[in-house]
Amino acid sequence: MEIINHKMITILALFLLSNACVLMTQSQRLSITDENQQENSTGTIRTYIVHVEDPVGNKELLKDQDFESWHKSFLPNTTLDSGEPRLIHSYRYVMGGFAAKLTHEEVKAMESMEGFLYAWPEQQLTGATTRSPDFLGLSEWQGLWRTSSYGTGMIIGVVDSGITPNHPSFTDDGSLPAPPLKWSGFCTLPQCNNKVIGAVAFRGRTNPSPEDENGHGTHVSSTAAGNPVYNAGFLGQARGRAVGMAPKAHIATYKVLYGPSPGGVGDESDFLAGINQAIRDGVDVLQMSLGNKRPIPLDQSSISVGSFGAILNNIFPSACAMNEGPTPSVISNDAPWVLTVGASSMDRKIKVTVRLGNNMELDGESGYQPENYNSQEFPLVFPGFSGIQGAETCEAGSLDSLDVQGKIVVCLAGGNSGNSDKGEVVKAANGEAIIIVNPVNYGFTTISEPYTIPAAQLTNADGQKIGAYLRAWQNPVASLTFKGTQLGTSPAPTVAFFSGRGPSLNNGGIIKPDIIGPGVNILAAWHRQVVQDPNTNIAFNFR
Repeated sequence: MEIINHKMITILALFLLSNACVLMTQSQRLSITDENQQENSTGTIRTYIVHVEDPVGNKELLKDQDFESWHKSFLPNTTLDSGEPRLIHSYRYVMGGFAAKLTHEEVKAMESMEGFLYAWPEQQLTGATTRSPDFLGLSEWQGLWRTSSYGTGMIIGVVDSGITPNHPSFTDDGSLPAPPLKWSGFCTLPQCNNKVIGAVAFRGRTNPSPEDENGHGTHVSSTAAGNPVYNAGFLGQARGRAVGMAPKAHIATYKVLYGPSPGGVGDESDFLAGINQAIRDGVDVLQMSLGNKRPIPLDQSSISVGSFGAILNNIFPSACAMNEGPTPSVISNDAPWVLTVGASSMDRKIKVTVRLGNNMELDGESGYQPENYNSQEFPLVFPGFSGIQGAETCEAGSLDSLDVQGKIVVCLAGGNSGNSDKGEVVKAANGEAIIIVNPVNYGFTTISEPYTIPAAQLTNADGQKIGAYLRAWQNPVASLTFKGTQLGTSPAPTVAFFSGRGPSLNNGGIIKPDIIGPGVNILAAWHRQVVQDPNTNIAFNFR
């Protein structure tokens, strides 16, 4: 029963994360699954994921080199004309097969080879707290958290953008036991300890560092199993104790995402290599906050195939539904054997109230809450009325010919810039403050972002009220009042606008997502400070 409870709490940890095949035992030959056959018929070399049967013999007695030799036997030769090796990864545990650089014709020729099953050209994957434990009803002294020993002895394998090992969320304070005897992994970082017990990176045939370069993996890891960190917060808000959902679980990180873009991007071949290593290492749970940006048939999805390999090895796979909502049926990671997690809001808001000149009050959010702000009325303007291209969304340069000095500027979300960037545009034009109006499909979702200018993000419904006010009043004005962290707000939870949602078009009618969990404005560890915070030198961020 103790083991069952441990697994329950670890699975519960994954409910929070936001921020989601055809079996490999078919005996018939399958054609190459390639949406770009015309392009590849010219001889273009690209990476293919190739499924083959296992080599003949007792699998338990075979060595990794035996599998690699078997996989190389399917290749026309071992190197390209440039001398670069064709074989990128050889998979033993996650699936039967390998990743290699091939042309469409070369893969087509494999169809006649004994042991070949099928292949597809790899695609890229992208990466999709203090209040969360209380909101989920977790108590330090009773209930599931206590009876499960906070995840003690469990190993969470996080397949993401790496980790920031020296963050306080991952330090070893001496209270954690050594990893279970089944653990056979290794760490390529000098800071590994009894919290972060494994760290390895995969990027083709190179050996990069598993340190996080964009914050996504660090955020995910601390949300799942971060140590308690007291006096955590972001720009003075959401202050309290930040703790992961399974704070005494071990973390093993498998870096497969790279680059500074939100979450980073990575190749399917590296992802499968990460899962292959995680299975070999002996993790209990796989957390995958990444996926394709569009629905993928299960037999062409590395996450579906990789997760099935995990299931066969008694590892529980959990993945986000991705962030391509709210369009119906745009959901990733929808295999029946994967716990697919959608994103919802919580009852915590970093609140700011907009008061219009007609005394109407509208509540929004902003991560930036300036102290002693002068909440007097300022002129209210909407640059979109000017007709200047990009002005309605406050794009760079669109305000140069407009007089917004000392005014509160209304900007529509979207366009070619993020909301924080719009704030910088208004600030550069000497505007007093910015009001961001969400699109209608954002619903009730508002996000606390790190502005450097007084700001408020409002729902589209409230934005429509501002629009009506601007049209009806000759000299419109508004004021902003910053109210800090507010708990118990409603409605909550609501499905986040960006959360992937069903019905799935690929899995035969299995309802997805399976569950939703807090995924909006989650405060967790970050790889660096987003902006200078006078309240703390520990890096946290809302995601």
